Amino acid sequence: MYTLTTRTIQCIEQSLNLLLPRAGELIDRYYATLFAENPGFRPYFPVRLNEQKECLLLSLVAIVNHLKSKQADGLGVAGVAPRFGTTCLATNRLPEHYAVMRNTLVDLMAEMLESEWRPEMAHAWIELIDLACSSDPPS
Repeated sequence: MYTLTTRTIQCIEQSLNLLLPRAGELIDRYYATLFAENPGFRPYFPVRLNEQKECLLLSLVAIVNHLKSKQADGLGVAGVAPRFGTTCLATNRLPEHYAVMRNTLVDLMAEMLESEWRPEMAHAWIELIDLACSSDPPS
């Protein structure tokens, strides 16, 4: 089982807490940017994005809460990261799409947090999303 380091989890948690007041803006900008820069991705998503946007936002919050609660237990991302990857980022997408989707999200986080963003936050989110999108869903 793969676990994220305590410092990685802290970076993810800190950055998400900073972004939560603007979470709706982050999610709206994410899909707008993703489709503007990658128009071929649009057919892989539902016509109406309301549920997709809600899924992504709730999943980001859920995975951070899970990481916080399991950090002391050493359980890391077991069980939650795979569901995050397969339900909100990876469903019906091709493996080569993951890095583009990940980079779009991480770049927007950095842009929105401006001076509060640190490179280690980017590394933490990349590590988490890569894990989420590469894991097999739990049985």
